[in-house]
Amino acid sequence: MNKQRKIFSLVVCSALVMIMHNPVLGAGQSQEDLLMQMQKLIEDQRARLDRQDSEIAQLKEQMATLAGKTEDNTEKITKVESMELDKVVTSSNSRVNVDLYGQVNRAFLWADDGDSTRGYFVDNNNSSTRWGLKARGKVNETFSLGAWIEGEMITNNSQSVNQLERNPDSTNWYKSRHLELDLASKTFGTLWLGRGFTASDSISESDLSGTTVAGVSDVAKIAGGYYFYDTKTGLSSVTVGSVFNNMDGLSRRDRIRYDTPGFAGFTFSTSAMSDAYDAAIRYNREFSGFKLASGLAWAKPGEFIDATDNQYNGSLAILMNCGFNIAVAGGVRDQKEEARDDATFWYTKLGYTVDLLDSGKTSFAADYGKYYDIAMDNDTSTSFSLAAVQAVKDWGTDFYLTYRFYKLERDMTDFDDINVILTGARVKF
Repeated sequence: MNKQRKIFSLVVCSALVMIMHNPVLGAGQSQEDLLMQMQKLIEDQRARLDRQDSEIAQLKEQMATLAGKTEDNTEKITKVESMELDKVVTSSNSRVNVDLYGQVNRAFLWADDGDSTRGYFVDNNNSSTRWGLKARGKVNETFSLGAWIEGEMITNNSQSVNQLERNPDSTNWYKSRHLELDLASKTFGTLWLGRGFTASDSISESDLSGTTVAGVSDVAKIAGGYYFYDTKTGLSSVTVGSVFNNMDGLSRRDRIRYDTPGFAGFTFSTSAMSDAYDAAIRYNREFSGFKLASGLAWAKPGEFIDATDNQYNGSLAILMNCGFNIAVAGGVRDQKEEARDDATFWYTKLGYTVDLLDSGKTSFAADYGKYYDIAMDNDTSTSFSLAAVQAVKDWGTDFYLTYRFYKLERDMTDFDDINVILTGARVKF
C-alpha cells in the first residue's frame, strides 16, 4: 500500500508540473484555479485509497475467519475420527442434559466341586453387562430434576450357573435396575421416587481396592448357584448362594428415598417400601495421606426377607496414598424364629494398587470371610480369594483374574470344597 501511495504522489506532481508549464493545458486558468483542481484531485484519490484500505482490511478479516473455521473443522473431524465427542446424545428439550452409558462384562468361569470340573462362559455378576440413560434439567437456582433408566442384560449369570444348568438365564436375561425420578438440591438434599437403590444398599461393600470387578464381600456373585458335593450322598441341594450372604441392605426396590446434603463427609439416608424400611449413614472423605469410605445401616426387611426381623450391616475401606488398602465388613440378622440363632458374617480384604504399566493401574487383592448360621444353625461357611485387575484407560477396559475357594461345615455332613477361577474383561463406554 505504501508503494501505491508513492506512485500516486509522483503522478500527481508530474501532472502539476505539466499543467503549470503547458500553455494549452493551463490556458484560460489562473494558477489558483489549477491548484484548487489539483487539491480536489488529490483529495479524491486519497478517499479512493482509504476505501481500498478498508476493503482490504475486511478481506483480511474474512480470510482470518475462514482460516479459524477451517481449524475448527479440522479439530472437529479429528475428534470424530478419534471418537472424542463432547456430546453423543442430546435431548429434544434444550434445557435437559442427557448422558448415555453402558458396559459389557464377559468372562470364563471354571469350577471344581470335588467330584467334577466344568467350564462356563458367563456374565460376571460382580459388575454385570448393562446400559443406562440419565437426564437432568435445572428447575431453578436451588433445585434440579433428574431421571434414571438402567437395564441389565445378563446371560449365563456367574451367580446362577451350576452343575445341572449351564444356561439358567436363557429366558430371563433382561432386568430393570433403575426406573426413577429425583429432585436434587445442595441445600435440601435429594428425594428419589421409583425403582433404585434403597438407603441400605451397598453398605456392606465399601471397597477402594480397585478389584471390585473381581470380588466383593458378596462372595456368592461367583458360582453362587453351584451345588456342594456330599462325599456320602453325592450332589446335594445346598448351593453356595444359600450359605454365603453379606446382608447388603435391601438392594434395589420400588421405593421412596431421601438423602440429606453432605456435611463434613457425612450423609444420612432413609427409604420406605410397601412393607419395608431402612436407614443408613455414610462417611466418605479424603485426607492428606489416605482416602476413607464407610457406612452403617439398619433395615426392617418385611416381606422381602421373611425370616428376618431386623438387619444391621456396615463396612469401612481405607486407601493409602502409597497404594496399600484395606476393607472390612460385617453384619447381623435378627431372625424371627426364636429357636434360630442370629445369622452373622465378617469379611476383610487387603490390597495394593501400583502403576506398573503406562496403560493404567494394576491392583492386587486377597480377601477372607466367615459366614455363620446363614441357612441353618451351626453352619460355618468360609471363603477366600486372590485377585488381580489391570486397567487400560484408553480402552475403558479392565482385565481381571480371580481364584475363589468355598468351604461349608455343617453337622452330620461332609461337603467337598469348591474351587473357582474366573477371568475376563469389562469394557465401559
